Amino acid sequence: MYLFALSIQRLGVARAAVFPATVPVLTLLLGWLLIGEPPTTLQAAGLVTVLAGFYLAQRQS
Repeated sequence: MYLFALSIQRLGVARAAVFPATVPVLTLLLGWLLIGEPPTTLQAAGLVTVLAGFYLAQRQS
């Protein structure tokens, strides 16, 4: 919680709001790296969708 509050202070509300959306991405990657559970095709498609959303949300207009 402290680190999230610190990120809001340093990055601003709009950019820090992206962090909760990274939980599924990190869970998928950590599961793959730590316990050797490879992502399914559907999970990989979801990962690509989330990352594309991050890109679109952060790019400057």
